[in-house]
Formats: sequence, structure tokens, C-alpha cells
Amino acid sequence: MKTTRNPFASALFLSLATLTLIASHEAKGVVYTWTGTTDTNWATAGNWSPTGGPPDANADTALFNATGSGRSNPIVSASTDVGQISFASNATAYTLGGTGQFRINGVGGAGSEGIVLANGSANQIISAAIRIDANQIWNIGGTSTLTVSGIVSENNNNASSAETVGDLVI
Repeated sequence: MKTTRNPFASALFLSLATLTLIASHEAKGVVYTWTGTTDTNWATAGNWSPTGGPPDANADTALFNATGSGRSNPIVSASTDVGQISFASNATAYTLGGTGQFRINGVGGAGSEGIVLANGSANQIISAAIRIDANQIWNIGGTSTLTVSGIVSENNNNASSAETVGDLVI
């Protein structure tokens, strides 16, 4: 007896398996917390916890809170993919600068938060360039102010909206 395979069913199975692998990869972003232990270079692994940093993937989060080292001016010198830049409620004032570019995707993809300032965070400055790589929300809480002084661009007609109780200055 000859067995025949349905080519449509095989293609559908392969497509679903591929989508499952892509979704599971994107869902496994890591939250890296800036420690500034070594220096001010964004790309130095010793400046992030857990080890394996810096965040450089579309699902990774760069988290900034109270700094123990006093290094509150991380410098990005290359294009860096990141899902979210987040400032905790206890975050001291940071300036994220340099000649590089943050390519922000929003953790969870389109429509999710790309930049977050928690209520109680100090005022924050991002002077490095930002490229918006997916539709996203910038959430500015409480009385905090986010100042974005670098070039802000979009990729493929993506947009960003601000949900703000605090202030957004561009």
C-alpha cells in the first residue's frame, strides 16, 4: 500500500512550527539592570546585571534604578536594539547619551511600552538618537519629566504615543 502525504498539511505544520519558535524566542527577553560597576560604556558587560548584558535584543529591557556606583551617564556608541528602556520609581537622574542609536522595539512588539518612567522616578534625559522600530507607547508617570534631545526617527512608518501624567520634552 502506497502512502501519500498532503503537501498543504506539511507546509502548514512547518509554518506553525516556525511561528512557534519565533514567538518563543521573542518572549524570552531579559531584564538587564544598569549597575555602572565598570565604567560608563553601555556595551561593557560588567555594567549590567545579570551577566550576559548589555541588552541588545528586541525583547530585552534596560532597567535603570538607584545607582550604587554613581555612574548615571551610560554612553552608547553603536546602534543598539532594545525592547524597552525603563526607569524604576527609585531611579536617580540618568543621561543616556553618546553617538550611537537606540533602536526601540517595545517589549511584546507593536503597541507595547518602549520607554517607561515609573511614578517617583527622577527626571531623565536621553540625548542619544532613537529609532522607533515598532508602534509603541512611552509611559511617563507622576511628576517625572523625560527629555529627549537626540534625533528621533521611525522605521517603516511606525509611531509612538505618550501616555503621560508627567512631562515629555522633545
